[in-house]
Amino acid sequence: MSLEFIARVRDEQKELTERRAKLLQFMNTSTFLNLTKQHQSLLRLQAGAMHLYQTILQTRLDLLTEKQPDLPIDEPIVIEQNTFDIDRDGLPE
Repeated sequence: MSLEFIARVRDEQKELTERRAKLLQFMNTSTFLNLTKQHQSLLRLQAGAMHLYQTILQTRLDLLTEKQPDLPIDEPIVIEQNTFDIDRDGLPE
């Protein structure tokens, strides 16, 4: 792969990391707590999806740079600690 392509993937990962950090910061505010439970649940899901997306981008970068990705085999992937879990919490309202 070209260095330009790898740089674009790195830029995408950096931007995603910054956006997720801002979202997690927002989720620790009173404004977040004043949202409906449905909106809170959706934002928790979004944060989890962003984390998974970050992991995917890192794995792609590892493969592109010929570094062996650190992927567990036959183990569940923990997306986010202490967040919404559809199996535990049910569907958002």
